[in-house]
Amino acid sequence: MKRITIFLFISFTYATVINIPADYYTIQEGIDISTDGDTVLVQPNTYYENINFNGHNITVGSMFIMTGDSNYISQTVIDGNQNGSVVNFDSAEDNTAILNGFIIQNGSGNENYLGTSYGGGICCNSSDPKLMNLKIINNTADYGGGISCNFSDPILINIHISNNSAVAGGGGMENYSSNPSLNDITISYNTAVEYGGGMANDFASPILINCIFHNNTSLENVGGGVSNYTTSSPILINCTFYNNSAVIGGGLWNGGATSTVTNCIFWADTPDEFFGNISNVSYSNIQGGYEGFGNIESDPLFLDPDNDDFHLGYDSPCIDVGDPNSPLDPDGTITDMGAYYFDQNGDCPVQGDVSGDGNLDVIDIVQTVDCILNNSDDCFCADLDSNGTIDVLDIVMMVDLILGSN
Repeated sequence: MKRITIFLFISFTYATVINIPADYYTIQEGIDISTDGDTVLVQPNTYYENINFNGHNITVGSMFIMTGDSNYISQTVIDGNQNGSVVNFDSAEDNTAILNGFIIQNGSGNENYLGTSYGGGICCNSSDPKLMNLKIINNTADYGGGISCNFSDPILINIHISNNSAVAGGGGMENYSSNPSLNDITISYNTAVEYGGGMANDFASPILINCIFHNNTSLENVGGGVSNYTTSSPILINCTFYNNSAVIGGGLWNGGATSTVTNCIFWADTPDEFFGNISNVSYSNIQGGYEGFGNIESDPLFLDPDNDDFHLGYDSPCIDVGDPNSPLDPDGTITDMGAYYFDQNGDCPVQGDVSGDGNLDVIDIVQTVDCILNNSDDCFCADLDSNGTIDVLDIVMMVDLILGSN
C-alpha cells in the first residue's frame, strides 16, 4: 500500500480597521488603501467629498457600527458639495460592500454622455451593495434624487430618504432594470417633476417591506408615492402610504406594470390611491375602497400623522386584521396592516393613556368604559391597579390621576 501525504497550505487573512481621520484624512483615501473585508471607520465630522467604493467589498461606517448609538448617524455627514453623486458603486460590488451610519447630502448626480444626471445621493450601476442606517437628504438629479439603481440589486435597511428632488423621475429613488430589497425605509417629502415623487420603477421589481411613503409629490404627472412603468412588478408588504400627491395616481400609479399589495395602508393620497393595473390587493386598508380579499376602508387612526407619526392608535381598525397566513407580529398576534405593528404586550408610555395620544383625559375614561362593556382586551393601559382586570376601580384611579394633573 502506498502512503500518500497531502500537504495543506492555509493562508490567513486579517481584516483591517482603517480609521478616518487618524490614519487617513479623507474617506476616499481609506477606501483606496483597503482590501476586501476591511472596515473604514469614520469619526464624527462633515466630510466634503464624493466617494467611490471602486470594487472594494468593504464596510464604510460611522461610529454607529461600533456603539449602536444613533446620534453618530446625525453627527457623521458626507456632503457631496453639488459635485456629482455623493456615494458611487459602479464596479460590481456585492452585498459585502456596506455603507452604514451616515447622513448623505448635497449631491447632484453623475452625468452620462448625454448630460443626464443619476443618483444625487447614491448611484448604483451594475452593483449590489448593502445600505444601512442612513439619512439621505437634500440631494438632486435628473433621475433618482436620493438614490439611483441601474442594473443593480442593492439591499436597503433602516433608511430615511427625504427632501430630495428629481427633474424627471424618482425624487426619492429611481430603479431601472433593478430589483432592490427595501426593509424599514421611510421615503418622504421628495419631489419629481414628471413621475414617481417617492419612487420610480422601470423594468424593475423591488420588494418593499415595512416601508412608509408620505408627503411625496409628482408635480406635473403621475405617481406621487410610486410610479411603475414597463413590466415592473413591485411587491409591497406592510407598507404605509399617506398624503402623497400627483396629477394622476397620488399613491401608486401603474403604466404597463403590475403591483402586489398585502397588509398595507393607503390613505389621504390625492387625487386617488391607485391608478392602473394593481393586480393583487389583499388585507389592506384603502381609502375609497378596493376590491380584494380582506380589504377594508376605515380611518387607520394613526397616532399623529400631521407630525409624521404613523404608529397605530389603540383603537385602530388595522390591528390584527392582516393576512392570517403572514408571519405573526413580534408580539405574537395576527399581523397588523401598515408599516408599524401595534405592540399589544408593550408598556404604556403614559399610565392610563388608553387612546395612545400621549395625554390622560376624559377620552381615556370613555374608551375604558367601552372596553369594560365590550369585554375587550385592547385596553391594557387602563389596568392601573395591575390586577389583570379592567374594572370600575381603574376608572376611579384614572379620574384621580386626571384631577391630580390639573
